Amino acid sequence: GGDITATSEPGHGSVFTFTLRYDSNAALHNPSHEGYLSDDLMWTVDGESRRVLALDDREENLEIVRYSLEQAGLEVETISNPLKLIERTKEWKPDLILLDMILPDTSGEQLAQDIKKQQENAKVPIIGMTANILSYDIAVPPPGFEANLGKPFRSEHLLTSIDKFSTIPF
Repeated sequence: GGDITATSEPGHGSVFTFTLRYDSNAALHNPSHEGYLSDDLMWTVDGESRRVLALDDREENLEIVRYSLEQAGLEVETISNPLKLIERTKEWKPDLILLDMILPDTSGEQLAQDIKKQQENAKVPIIGMTANILSYDIAVPPPGFEANLGKPFRSEHLLTSIDKFSTIPF
């Protein structure tokens, strides 16, 4: 089941919204998806997991990112409040950052620039995530980003992008 709504304002356009109900626990832990990750995408160095910090204002996106990355052996921290990102990067010292490009009250581009200004995080790779692929050219990331990912994405694509654009030894 679900809901479909539409609103329209002359001269401003229309917004169509749909909501699907699903059991996120069942979707994320579906036994038919077990083993989908390649063994060569298990990233640890000297027995320690690499750290990925992910920021998205939508909790359901963070849940998918967390599950995908933890299955690959990565240590994951998720944040939904953009105001906490800078502080958390200083405290947690991630090896890579996944950053939503479009956020309430700020932009991913501004946050990436702020992170890169910190000496301790200047070289931390940042991969942008966006569902608005019409506004951002996925092939050419904006300043401060190593790559862009269009949402939704498959777990394999996320992991391959992390491997490709990371400057740390995964």
